[in-house]
Amino acid sequence: MSLIKQKDIELAKTNLDYLEATVLQMQKDVQLHGIYFEIDKTRLSSYETVLNEVNLICEQLLRQDAGKFFSILYSIDIGEQKVRNLLGENQSKSGIGELILERELLKVLTKKHYADRMK
Repeated sequence: MSLIKQKDIELAKTNLDYLEATVLQMQKDVQLHGIYFEIDKTRLSSYETVLNEVNLICEQLLRQDAGKFFSILYSIDIGEQKVRNLLGENQSKSGIGELILERELLKVLTKKHYADRMK
């Protein structure tokens, strides 16, 4: 049984506070590798908009330094083979952004779950 249910993840995708927290989590994880980026708060209007921004960042990082990009994915807890399979299946990088965003959202929801239990 999963700690966070899929319906909770889908609901969180529509919540702007969770989207902002997810972007902050992603920034924190990426900064550990010396990469800094900003997503303008006006771009946090929907999950799809944030996903588009993340996809652009992924494409840029993958072009600049694939090794560092895969290292970032590892620290976010996304396996390299999973990404390579995704790239091999459809030759699109857009699925990588989805993996990252969902993993970071799951971290946010997990932290909230445990914080609520401590109250």
